[in-house]
Amino acid sequence: MSVYFFRMRLRSLRLRYFRAHADSHLVFGPGLNLLVGPNGRGKTNVLEAIYVLCLSKSFLGVEDRHLVQFGRPFFELEGVFETDQGAERTVRVQYHPETGKRFWINMAPLERLADLVGRFPVVVFAPHDRRLTMDGPEERRRFLDTVISQASPLYLEDLLAYRRAMRQRNALLWAHRHERGTAWLEVLEPWNYALIHYGSRIVWRRMQFVEAFQDLLRRAYEQVAQVSEEPRIRYRPSFALEGAASLEEVAERFGTALRDIWPLERRQARTLLGPHRDELIFYLDDIEVRRYASQGQHRTLLLALKWAQYAYLEAVLEERPLLLLDDVLGDLDAHRSAAFLQVLARGGFGQVFLSATEVPDLAETKSEVVVLEIQPRVQPDPREIDHG
Repeated sequence: MSVYFFRMRLRSLRLRYFRAHADSHLVFGPGLNLLVGPNGRGKTNVLEAIYVLCLSKSFLGVEDRHLVQFGRPFFELEGVFETDQGAERTVRVQYHPETGKRFWINMAPLERLADLVGRFPVVVFAPHDRRLTMDGPEERRRFLDTVISQASPLYLEDLLAYRRAMRQRNALLWAHRHERGTAWLEVLEPWNYALIHYGSRIVWRRMQFVEAFQDLLRRAYEQVAQVSEEPRIRYRPSFALEGAASLEEVAERFGTALRDIWPLERRQARTLLGPHRDELIFYLDDIEVRRYASQGQHRTLLLALKWAQYAYLEAVLEERPLLLLDDVLGDLDAHRSAAFLQVLARGGFGQVFLSATEVPDLAETKSEVVVLEIQPRVQPDPREIDHG
């Protein structure tokens, strides 16, 4: 029996004063959409806008104020999503430096970020993603948080609450850094409780995710690598968790570790334990990828990670995410590009948005492909070197 996945596709997108786009309106097809044009014409900006509509932020890590077209007072995005039953969801976001960022769905304002994230799942694969396997642990924590938040609104709420508690706790540690004695620790106790409460739930959910994701990664790697190497993931929290088999045990271990380290935290005036210090380590067989893998192994593992992310969200949400691919054909020869496009056009990935500098050979691609020529920017932005 075949499995049916609910589909939500992006039918149209309007960009006003967003990056290179003064006022652009794009209409998309249900399958593969090619965004074509020379570098600097705003192709990546379109993918970035879709990501903002789905997850509220740029996948390039750019601050909201830098998304506003140079010389303009604000940016505004509007996307019309359509289900396979014909129901529409219009998502609108507006950012102004003085009022911040606001979201609406079908004209109704959203009060919480958790009301948006996960409603329109999305996976992006872009050149800067190579940092995921090559750089420090912050990139891998961001990967964990992005995937799990889309699958679990509660995880996102815990994550935001944890960050608020940590900021308050750090402020208290800084304010009392020169005090002697331990009497002042009473003012820290409520924030210790919040840190343990939310932090242990985040760690426990990450543990569950890594266990479920491991097999998906192995299968994805087999498909893209066609070699006998086996990818493995090790989740390493910032405090000892060996043998912890429940959320309560995680919270107990976190609390004990936090009490033991407070003298050092007091000297450094910052929180030194918690999910903000966790690490995710990738291996190929017994080789630690970040330290010893070849460039080819890095690229292959990264592609497998994205394919596994897509499969995870598809399985948990019973919906095919939007797939955003930024300039992925640049590293492929003509034969591999054609094979890659055939895989994308078969429909197994739902709606796909692919940026490219020129129209590739589509002769062997049987499914419908929509090609959109991205027009030049209205005016140069001195803040940008090249954002596609």
